[in-house]
Amino acid sequence: RPPYSGLFPPADLPSWRTQAATVITRQLPRSDNPVIDQITDSLIRSLRHLPERPDQRAPYEGLFPTANLPQARQQAAQVLGTLIPDITDDIHPLDGHGR
Repeated sequence: RPPYSGLFPPADLPSWRTQAATVITRQLPRSDNPVIDQITDSLIRSLRHLPERPDQRAPYEGLFPTANLPQARQQAAQVLGTLIPDITDDIHPLDGHGR
């Protein structure tokens, strides 16, 4: 099944990515879910071609200068809001991330 199907109305892949980035930008700062933080950290690291987060580090540690989790979530949302629409691959492995 195509990525994002069932989440958004039928569209082309770049439009779906833009819609996903918009949702993430709005919802992530409101989240209080540590699993979402882990997934988001992993997604940012993958899109930026960074190594995986070391086991002893909290999500977002080393990605953003703040130790404040709400601020880190806000920064993560802004970063993903920029990175996701800029993916140019026809099908990127991260389009199915979280399924």
